[in-house]
Amino acid sequence: MAAIKAMAVNRIGDIFLLFTIFLIFTFFGSVNFGVVFNNIIYILDFYFDLFFFEIRFVDLLCFFIFLSACGKSAQLLLHI
Repeated sequence: MAAIKAMAVNRIGDIFLLFTIFLIFTFFGSVNFGVVFNNIIYILDFYFDLFFFEIRFVDLLCFFIFLSACGKSAQLLLHI
């Protein structure tokens, strides 16, 4: 039973990781670190509304990377 729970939590981390990679590729056109880090300055002022809050896109990317790391190592909110 523990193996099934661990596999399910690991899949949640995979979903967050894939979603993050998709967002990075959509906004930057590449997942290469050099391209992303050189072009990050152009989207620092990109905000969008989420549940009546104004959130920066860079902050959202960092949050999704954090959630994917938590899911992959079964820490914090995603531990069983």
